[in-house]
Amino acid sequence: MSSDRLCSLVIWLRFDLGTMSATMLAFLRSSCRGMGVQPRHLDDPSAVEDPLKAVLEEAISLREEQRPELSLELLEIARSAGLSSDWIEDNRARALLALGRLEEAQVLLEALRGSAIEAVAEAAQAQLAQLAEPNDA
Repeated sequence: MSSDRLCSLVIWLRFDLGTMSATMLAFLRSSCRGMGVQPRHLDDPSAVEDPLKAVLEEAISLREEQRPELSLELLEIARSAGLSSDWIEDNRARALLALGRLEEAQVLLEALRGSAIEAVAEAAQAQLAQLAEPNDA
């Protein structure tokens, strides 16, 4: 393949991926609004460069605002739109824990213990250890 043809292919792929990211972000922003949430991180101009980070920040913010059900819903929508990462699964587990859906969270965390992302694997292990501790209620 000639270098000109290769360069054209790279430019086309960048354009296509950029268009896909913009389309995905528009869908995710619209989905947030449909849930009654005004997106903050997904509306940030940097979201086009890293839609995964924007989704995670949005989901974490919702969880920190004591709205884990909306956090989980956003993560599910992102997954259905084709965004996948162990970080999304980690945040799904955290939302499930916040909702008291311990068995579902535990299944996810067990799978995440084997994550290739060391921070995700360590967090999963720590959360599983907390689940195993007896509650002093």
